[in-house]
Amino acid sequence: MSSLAFFIGLRFSRSRRTSGFVSFSTISSMIGIAVGVMALTIGLSAMNGFEHELEDRVLSVVPQVEVTTQSGYLRNYESYMDMLKENPRIIAAAPFIRVNALLEKKNTFKSIQIKGIDPDRETSVVAIDRYITPGALDTLREKGNIIIGSSIAEKYGISVGDSVSFLVAPRGSFSDTKIAAAGHHLFKVTGLFKMSGQLDSLTAFTGIGDAAEILKFPEDAVEGLSVRTTDFLDSQHIVLSQARTYPVAVLVGSWMQTQGHLYRDIQMVRLIVYISLFIVIAVACFNIVSSLMMALNDKRSSIAILMTMGATRFLIARIFIVMGMINGALGVLSGLVLGFVISSNLGEIFHFIERVSGKTLLSRDLHFIDFIPSEIHGVDFFVAGAGALMICLIATLYPAYRAGRTMPAQELSRGK
Repeated sequence: MSSLAFFIGLRFSRSRRTSGFVSFSTISSMIGIAVGVMALTIGLSAMNGFEHELEDRVLSVVPQVEVTTQSGYLRNYESYMDMLKENPRIIAAAPFIRVNALLEKKNTFKSIQIKGIDPDRETSVVAIDRYITPGALDTLREKGNIIIGSSIAEKYGISVGDSVSFLVAPRGSFSDTKIAAAGHHLFKVTGLFKMSGQLDSLTAFTGIGDAAEILKFPEDAVEGLSVRTTDFLDSQHIVLSQARTYPVAVLVGSWMQTQGHLYRDIQMVRLIVYISLFIVIAVACFNIVSSLMMALNDKRSSIAILMTMGATRFLIARIFIVMGMINGALGVLSGLVLGFVISSNLGEIFHFIERVSGKTLLSRDLHFIDFIPSEIHGVDFFVAGAGALMICLIATLYPAYRAGRTMPAQELSRGK
């Protein structure tokens, strides 16, 4: 009986007796479903791409967790690093010292944060070497060397090998009284840090010894520890549980405090994409109701003949469910194929639009990437396709019910 319902439903769908308006309504519902599914899969692939780039780019240079103290520095930091590593979920830790400074160039000043790092340990916590001039990180083992952002270098005409001067005030904000007491420190640029986004224009790296000397830190003291864990989403809780064993009070801050807004925005947009585009798909699917109701009026005599030949009301209902699902499945399949093709080439399409319009849609000075990323997940395509088909099935139930309530004697008497 299932095969019979599918066979008759397919014949009804392909019947040439169907009016032109019914055909138009059917095609429009298929196009609407295809466009909705296509937009949903493209949007989800783009959100996956942004999430991947956030983890791969921003979290590759921004530590997952930072452990600091209220006193401003942490003494005997090696022992605290060893205590952290006792937790199997903590992969690595590295010391750091941050210095707030003003870059002095061409009679102008640029606020910048110089981060003193241990080049041998820093790469085990973050992957900054991917964005730094090859070999430049090794130069930080020597005093007086610095790596600056490419945006700063381009803006002020600084090249590798140049000397740059920084105005550094005592620890705290740059008030008028402290500017007068600030000292000048000369560094040699040995490399450039290049990554899209504001980090290029705000960050520089030097050896941890230089940073300690600038701020006059005690021996064997650092500002804090950068930590990498096995789970970047739960990193703060992992480190916090281990930091409770410290003999001194410490502050544990994660990337969620500094860059978490990007992750939350991506998740919020993902939810909005899901809701809004499923509504679009639902509207398109319920166009099937009108097309099936018109098809019912067109096929009443055929239905009556089938019922006089022994077809049950349930069989007639299943025939109309098959008719609606055929149209819905064609729309869903078309949308999935188009979504896959466009998602696979989303970056190229984005750059083509930029070339044609002559405008930069994503500025690398403002955003952490200057392109639209895309990452295809099979589960997103499955959810989009299954959800659309489920809505199509729901849309066919009422026309199928009405078709099953057809009175054969009444319809055949009308034919006479």
